[in-house]
Amino acid sequence: MELFPLLGFIELKTALLVGHVLGVALGAGTAIFSAVIFTKIMYDGRVTQNEMQFLELAGAIVAFGLTLLVATGFGMFLLNQEQYLASSKFLVKMTVVGVLIANGTLIHSLHMPVLKNHLGDYLPQVKGFVLRSYFMYVGGAVSMTSWITALVLGVFRGVPYSYTTILAIYLAILAIAVITSLALHRFTFGKRLP
Repeated sequence: MELFPLLGFIELKTALLVGHVLGVALGAGTAIFSAVIFTKIMYDGRVTQNEMQFLELAGAIVAFGLTLLVATGFGMFLLNQEQYLASSKFLVKMTVVGVLIANGTLIHSLHMPVLKNHLGDYLPQVKGFVLRSYFMYVGGAVSMTSWITALVLGVFRGVPYSYTTILAIYLAILAIAVITSLALHRFTFGKRLP
């Protein structure tokens, strides 16, 4: 099926795959850079107007990347449903995408408004922010780990392990990432605490 008359050599599956890879690249790259900006905010103990604008723009780019990832993934799934349903890699990737959607929703509905409401404020002194900051770091760890997992799974043509085994590896890496993020909390935002 030709998508464009002048580009008749491009098959639908190839176009979907390109969009899929672009979605992962946008989401993963922007999420990682956002984590760097977030860590700087926590290290400074304040969020500036420019930093907030960047985080909002980054959130929109990540959302676009995730939407592109889901839409093109669904398109590829429709082209060969039996193959994808039999693929442990695909099933784990769908689980990871579900985690990304849930985590992104929590970050943007619970944490981003708080940062926006306290522009310029000294965050360690904002009531309830210290406890919230732990959840922010965990959310960042879940985001980065899940995006990188989606990227890595997308690179491999096939993975010779069961859904349970791949999921267990993902969860183990996720646990390490969460522990690491909490250690990072102590050396960034935690240094501001009495």
